[in-house]
Amino acid sequence: MKGIAEKQLNLITKRIMECNPANDSLFGGELAKSLFFYYRYETSGEEQYADLAVEKLRFVLEAFNNNEARLMGPYYCNGISGLLYILILYIKKELIADTLKEDIALLANQLLETALLGIEEDFN
Repeated sequence: MKGIAEKQLNLITKRIMECNPANDSLFGGELAKSLFFYYRYETSGEEQYADLAVEKLRFVLEAFNNNEARLMGPYYCNGISGLLYILILYIKKELIADTLKEDIALLANQLLETALLGIEEDFN
């Protein structure tokens, strides 16, 4: 049974590696791929998956820093909150250095500003 499950997991991993998401979200985007690879690393201990998880995160961070991120507002699954979640998780698990605290502060500030704008638009 273990061989069948492992074969299926490898097939899923291959498909995820090959897909090209339409956004960067935690729900089906680049951050979702990152989180998948993170948990694949956590369960297998294979460093290649940790590297892939960080690579996907860096891709999204670079896009975010260049105002090209495909995130939708402050929301958890589709927005900046999902990016913050991944950053904090990877720092806690020592997958990335905590030197990204400045990035986290910047994201948190942008998240708050975006949320406030959204609330203002909802009530006008």
